[in-house]
Amino acid sequence: MGNTSKDVDRGKRATKASAFSRKEKAAQNPPKKRSRKGPAMSDAAETVHPEHKATDVEIQGDDVVCEMEEEEEMDREMIMPVNNGGKINSIVYFVNDFKWWHTTMDTIGMHGLELSGYSFLDPALLSTFVERWHGKTSSFHMLSREMTVTLDDVQCLLNPPIKGRVLDHKGIPTKTEGVDLMIKHMGSTREEAEHEVKTTKGAHARFGLGSHICMAWGTAALTFLYQELTNGIVPSCKYVAGYMTLLQVWIYDYFVDTGGSLDTQYEQQYPRATKYDPTKGQSIHMSMEKMMDRLLPYDITWTPYKDHRDVCPFEDIALYSGWIRCGPIKVRYLPERVLQQFGYVQTIPRHPDSAANILDTVDRIDEHWLNYMDRVLTSNMLGRRTTIPSDTTPGYILWYFRISHP
Repeated sequence: MGNTSKDVDRGKRATKASAFSRKEKAAQNPPKKRSRKGPAMSDAAETVHPEHKATDVEIQGDDVVCEMEEEEEMDREMIMPVNNGGKINSIVYFVNDFKWWHTTMDTIGMHGLELSGYSFLDPALLSTFVERWHGKTSSFHMLSREMTVTLDDVQCLLNPPIKGRVLDHKGIPTKTEGVDLMIKHMGSTREEAEHEVKTTKGAHARFGLGSHICMAWGTAALTFLYQELTNGIVPSCKYVAGYMTLLQVWIYDYFVDTGGSLDTQYEQQYPRATKYDPTKGQSIHMSMEKMMDRLLPYDITWTPYKDHRDVCPFEDIALYSGWIRCGPIKVRYLPERVLQQFGYVQTIPRHPDSAANILDTVDRIDEHWLNYMDRVLTSNMLGRRTTIPSDTTPGYILWYFRISHP
């Protein structure tokens, strides 16, 4: 899925002179923290849930903001997305007539990927969401609650497998190790792998993959996206990587007024990402920010896949809570913070460390993943089904306004 945002930004750090000038300018014009306009928040709380008028509700749960550094919010340029969709489309065009390509993609469950690469991205739209990302909770902090891209979203939008062995890889310094990885993760025989290593130039190989090998490619994609979003909120970062098509189509599905026209050739058996034709023009960053600041819960489609369940049934592993990883990268996956996206009333979630302890080792994470049913949210954690989009438990809105700084 391409170069990381760190790779793209390499060699573009500010010089000492420009850094000094920025500090001097900041000293002369102290930045203001983003305020939460009291009256507007109160009105939002009343609109969202009448019961939240009570002031004697005990607020529980994790106070994440107290554990984060209080950073002064500096003006920054729009974060530019790194687009690999065009590369995917060019690869598909080149190999489209090869039978082995389609057989291989069907075998590993990645046939949807070749249909869903966007050649055009909307930097203003994506930047508006990236700015609201919080790495500790792996979620976007919206005006009145959190949202995130879930494993269920990945499966419905792109159709890759979200169950199976985690992608475990590091650098491959020798051909012998490359052969071993092909055998372990891709189901190749030793003869096939050794032949391809000898005859194929570059960091790739061409052979059929064993159908008995099931890799959690969707989980790997989500892990990488979370990590790159976290990298993207660093003040000095100008780019954000990860599979940006996934994020943009996720926005289209949940926020219907954000752009993207419907594809008249879309059919339900296709990945959900093919439902939209991305807008070639770019949104205006300031306009997108204003829209997001005025967004109410009623403006969001909380469960967009009701008409897609016959093709893509819901899988319990989407309610797994803990670490997910891709090679050396590990990120928190916390569905309890976005229960409304699963059709449940949002409650005050537990502290992130309770679900994903920072001291958990790779072996421990893999054990949790393989035995994911032990980590799936229980019926008590899920609570009751929601009846209206804005439904939250008493005290949640007050808790959220206290801990969040979108």
